[in-house]
Amino acid sequence: MEAYQRFHDNTKNVGEFIELNAGDIINNAKMPKNRAWHYYRYEQYFGTDILNKSSS
Repeated sequence: MEAYQRFHDNTKNVGEFIELNAGDIINNAKMPKNRAWHYYRYEQYFGTDILNKSSS
C-alpha cells in the first residue's frame, strides 16, 4: 500500500490523506485500483474511488 497527502492550506493542516491499494496497467501507465480518501485534519474516512476497466 502506498499513500500521499494533499494539502489545501498547509498552515491550517487542511487537506486529504489518500491511500492507494492494488493497481492496474492502463494505456501503459500504472494506475491505483482503489483510492481511499480521509480528511487529514480530522482523521476521518470519507470515500473510496474504485477503478474499473471498461469492456471496450
